[in-house]
Formats: sequence, C-alpha cells, structure tokens
Amino acid sequence: MKMYSKKIYICHTEYHLLITLLKNLEEKNTNKNDIVLYVTLQNIDTLYERLLKSNIFENIYIFDYKDAEEITKLPGGKNFLDVKRNIKKYLRKNYNLKYLENKDIYMFNDHSIIGLYLRLNKCKYNLIEDGLDTYKNIEKHYNFNYNIKEILKIYFDTIDCVFGKSKYVKSIEINDKDGIDLFINKKFVVNSRVELFSKLQEIDRRKILEIFYENEFEKINGDAILLITQPLYKDGFLNDEEQQIEMYKYILKKFEGKNLIIKPHPRDEIDYKKIFNDSVILKRTYPIEILNFVNNISIKRCITAFSTSIDGINFCEEKIKLGYDFVEKYRIGENSGE
Repeated sequence: MKMYSKKIYICHTEYHLLITLLKNLEEKNTNKNDIVLYVTLQNIDTLYERLLKSNIFENIYIFDYKDAEEITKLPGGKNFLDVKRNIKKYLRKNYNLKYLENKDIYMFNDHSIIGLYLRLNKCKYNLIEDGLDTYKNIEKHYNFNYNIKEILKIYFDTIDCVFGKSKYVKSIEINDKDGIDLFINKKFVVNSRVELFSKLQEIDRRKILEIFYENEFEKINGDAILLITQPLYKDGFLNDEEQQIEMYKYILKKFEGKNLIIKPHPRDEIDYKKIFNDSVILKRTYPIEILNFVNNISIKRCITAFSTSIDGINFCEEKIKLGYDFVEKYRIGENSGE
C-alpha cells in the first residue's frame, strides 16, 4: 500500500471542521497537514482567516463550488461506462484538484464532486463518518440494501457508489460500531469521539474556541430548554417548512421551560427569531459541540428530534431525543406524537 507523509482533510460542514481540528491537534506532528474547505461552510471567510491565524495547517484550500449545483452540470452518456468516461473528462477539465495528489486523503462525504473525482481517477481515500454515529442510521437516509443490483453497482463502481461502498475507500472511521450490521463493516475503524474530545489540552480547547467563537456564548445558561433543530423538511422527513415550524411549536409546548434557547442546524435556514421572538436564537455557524469548551455553561434540558449531536454534549442535565417515529407520526398527521 502506498504511504504518504502528509494528510489532507476535506470538510463540507462545521462538524467536519471540528473533528478535523481535534484529530490534527491530537497528532502533534512536526509536519502539518493540509485542509480543504467547501464553500458550503457558513462564514467561510471568517473561518479561513481564523484557521490561518491558528497555524494548525500548512495549506488551506477553498473548494469554491456547491455539490448540489455542480452535480446537475455533469454530462450523461449512452451507458454507465460512457457516463463515467464523460464525467471523468469533465471533472479534469473544470476543477483544479492537483492539491490532492500524493496525499493521504480523509473526507467525510464522498457523495460529492471531490469524491466522484477521486473514484473516477482510481484514487484511494479514507472516510470519516459524516456526523456522530452516522452509520447506525444510514439505512434511513440512503439505500444500503445488499441485493444483486447493489452488488453490480459495487462491482462496476458506478458513480453513486458512495458512503463506503466504493473499492477505493480504504477505511471508514466511526465513533462506535455496536449494533451496525452493514456489508462494509470490515472497513470500520473505531475512534471514540468521547476519547478524542478528552485528549484535548486546555491550550487546544482555546484554539478551537477562537476559531468558532461567537459573542453569544455567555447567553447559554440557567433553567432553560435548549432546542437543537434539524432541516427536517429539506431532508424529506417532513412535508414542508410550515410543518417543521408547527412540529417545533408542538414540542416546545409539550416541554415547557422557564427560558428557551434554540440552536439551528447549520443547514436549517428558518428564521426562528420571527416565530419565537422571546427566545434566544443562537447562530447556525458553529457545531453545538463547541459549547463543551465554554466554561460554566449549564442547561436544564436539551431536546431534539433525532440529531445525534445531542449525544456529544456534556453541559445539560437532561437530554431528550424524540426519535424518527415521532417525526414520522407528525408528518402523517398524528400530532400528539404519542
């Protein structure tokens, strides 16, 4: 197996960036690694400047394209082999990805332009789970049925062979493999997020806080409910934006508290300030796990539909995860959620 002296991490989201920072601060290597920031990151210009100042990475690259838009531009063909050839030519022509060459590549989401580029150019890479315990629920989001159709897709390495299915994926780093029964299990490498966070020294915690810092952190305290939202209608779990708003109203009525704090998901673009105008609405621009690093934060109760980010926080007394069934019942009109 070819070994490279330098790693490069590809980040689509703020959570990806947080885990990448944890891993690079843990390594304490003399030789710094590189990082690629997708333009989909919130406040990317600010993050870029703060990362430069942190001096954690040797090179910081920005991938100035959005996958959802770029994928619609990909050419077709007469058959899947023709499609692969045409897309490979298109990617080489339109994207300058030379900085990936001769690097040990780590990415969180290979259902992307860069992931497609790597597979079509037969470049091996490592995956890190997209969110906390992603693979425990991946069948609810993506097709992981190991049937003859999927076997053929994997054999011919079709362009939708993603999330660890491709033969070019060397390993998949996950938090915990208990209860996961997938045909890609042999690629799993367990790296506990609890242990990863616990290894941080105080100086490293401060570095991470400086990168994600917002002046609202001091507002998060006391006898309050913290609601962690998700872009449920965008991801197809609810019918529309209005239903998502109504569901969160219902949840907050059911779990009344003295004060309400809302932490929107980075992809959740609903203006909650207009709806809950007496509440503290935190910014979307940082992963909630960052609050673990802020001294003296304490919340009475934290609620979410089924975001796994709630499992990664340690500053609340009670955690409530309502689950997929709750959301589905709300979607079909069983508003009691019982």
